[in-house]
Amino acid sequence: SLNSTGSFMIQKASLGDEKIESAKLSYALDSGKLKVESSVKSLRSNASLDLNSNDTGELSGAFSGNIDASSISPLTRRFGKILGTARVNGVIYGKFAAPGIRAKVSGDTIAYNDISLDKAEGEIRLEDGFISFYGPFKIKLYNESYSFASRVKLSSG
Repeated sequence: SLNSTGSFMIQKASLGDEKIESAKLSYALDSGKLKVESSVKSLRSNASLDLNSNDTGELSGAFSGNIDASSISPLTRRFGKILGTARVNGVIYGKFAAPGIRAKVSGDTIAYNDISLDKAEGEIRLEDGFISFYGPFKIKLYNESYSFASRVKLSSG
């Protein structure tokens, strides 16, 4: 069986105008088991991911982040103008071939091009070929509050 370990670290770098304090990635592959740990920290944002899989391809992991959208604009500008702050805490589970993700998300003063939300919060699930805004997902728009739940089948092609 293939065994491998590695780690990478970047300190004091830039992504566009955003100063990255540190970025780390480490992995270990041992007898079919994979372990990945990563984190990125900048002046305005941070994110982390820990992921494990066993020799049968079963996944377990967690991720979190506090993101200022302006700090990742070099990565998102081709999709439009995205502004605001977001927080996410989630878990990864299931099989490597078909992972599931559950994430609690919230954001303040979020804007995508000309669409602006004052606040958004709720749970998003990606599992079994569906994306779900698990109820109720709440948004505040122009001092009006709305809540909804939705489940949408993702296309495979």
